[in-house]
Amino acid sequence: MKTQREISKELGIKEQLYSMIKSGERNVTYELAKRLNKLTRIEISFWMDADIEELNEALLQMRTQSREYINPANTQGNKARV
Repeated sequence: MKTQREISKELGIKEQLYSMIKSGERNVTYELAKRLNKLTRIEISFWMDADIEELNEALLQMRTQSREYINPANTQGNKARV
């Protein structure tokens, strides 16, 4: 899972702005929502109208799925997504 710093850098925004988006303090434009979707695989519509608790739940789920997929104990032969 990428850090907040890495994601904000890839988005071309300040880390503080990304933090504000995640906490629900700032809304996002459609273009930024598309880029967030590409990085997090969370729907664009969700970023456009996100409730902070729903957003945190979705981000936690994304992290959990990412960890499960790259877990070396995973014996299904899946290659790690980065």
